[in-house]
Parts: sequence; C-alpha cells; structure tokens
Amino acid sequence: MSFKYLLLLGAVAVGSLAWHGTGRAEFIKRDMLMQACTGRDAVKLQDCEGYILGVADAAAVLPGAGGKPDVCVQAKVTGKTMRAEVVTYLQGHPASQGSGAASVLEALRALYKC
Repeated sequence: MSFKYLLLLGAVAVGSLAWHGTGRAEFIKRDMLMQACTGRDAVKLQDCEGYILGVADAAAVLPGAGGKPDVCVQAKVTGKTMRAEVVTYLQGHPASQGSGAASVLEALRALYKC
C-alpha cells in the first residue's frame, strides 16, 4: 500500500472518530452519511460537508487508474455546493451502497472529472 493510501484511510478513520465521539473506529456508512447530509441539523450538515471535502481533498492528490488524480475540483466550488451536488448525485444513484467514502468518491469522480 502506498503512503498516500494509508494517509487517506487514516483521515477517514479519524473523521469517523470525531463524528461519533465514541473513541473507537467506526467507518461512516452511506445511509448514515445521507441522513446527516439531508437533515436540518446544522452541526450534522457541517459534519457531512467536512466529510465530503476530506474525501475530495484526498481524491485530488491520489492517483487514479491512469496514474493521475481522477477528481479535479475547481477552486470556486464551495463546500456547500459540493455537498448539494454529491447528495443530488447519490439520491439519483441509489444502487451505490455501503461505505460513505466509496459513495462520495463515486459521486466526485462523476461530478468533477479531470
């Protein structure tokens, strides 16, 4: 495994701990992420946005299948906009289940191709 991949896994694990405050690693599931991203709780919406931005940040530096990053987000895209676009994508693609990070990455790859 590459160092960047291990760094991404560590960031997701730490994000999971911070989100839950449980003291043990629990990876964010897609359904849990969607509940936070579509609710009215301002803190959960910020958690959702931070989670999506973290996955996007890692995806922008990790090499894709062609050896280059396959997610390129323009600097003018705000976190709120990205959250809304990712949520819309995931709502339109209910077949993607399981991991929150994998679902967000799927959406980012579709929305922000290089």
